[in-house]
Amino acid sequence: MIQITEGRRDLSEGFSVKVLASDVWTSIIRAVVNRRRPGEVRDAIIAFLRERRGEATVAEIRQAVVEAVGDVPPSSVRSYLNLNTPATFVRTGRGRYRLAG
Repeated sequence: MIQITEGRRDLSEGFSVKVLASDVWTSIIRAVVNRRRPGEVRDAIIAFLRERRGEATVAEIRQAVVEAVGDVPPSSVRSYLNLNTPATFVRTGRGRYRLAG
């Protein structure tokens, strides 16, 4: 059994493995546990804008997403909006979006 420590441990001739410190494992585990299912943020954005039936600011959209799915970085909402304009969203002004169509 390999204990999780900092440094390297030799496994056999010519092979060694970098064993990660426990704080690195904690960060990796948090990242995996906090992952969202594909489309969760998208679905929350679209549902909010459909219900609103008009434009909204990025801050309003993000707040609705947080209420629907939990904490989401503002950059994730901005990125999704930017990457899907003009196919799904229309930018109506600086930091303002509505559904296309």
